[in-house]
Amino acid sequence: MIRLQVQNYIIKYFIKYNTLGPGSNPTPDFTITGPTSVNEGAAANFTVRAFGLNAGSTLQWTVVDNTNISDPNRYDALNGDITMLGNYTAAFAVTVNADNTTASGPQNYTVGILWNDQLAATKTITVND
Repeated sequence: MIRLQVQNYIIKYFIKYNTLGPGSNPTPDFTITGPTSVNEGAAANFTVRAFGLNAGSTLQWTVVDNTNISDPNRYDALNGDITMLGNYTAAFAVTVNADNTTASGPQNYTVGILWNDQLAATKTITVND
């Protein structure tokens, strides 16, 4: 990380070093950001950041672990495609519909990003009753 001091503001630049050398493409680096918890019926909005992946590239997102919310009908979608933008980001949302009971308490699910058919990043969310 390089830090530059410009009129009392710190600007951060992240540089990813290509260990494969000039002319080769490094393996993209993926992260998923989003809320740590949401209420039932509310959308959890996720942002995917993929350094080293060209704009226009398509990725797949999927619910990879839903053991606590195993009824697939409770989700508005279990997977989908997203297209990377020029700023190395893409976005998607998942809604878990309310089950109209508080007996189960908070539940969790995990979303993941697939790259070359491999799980590249995950994020776990708590759904509050």
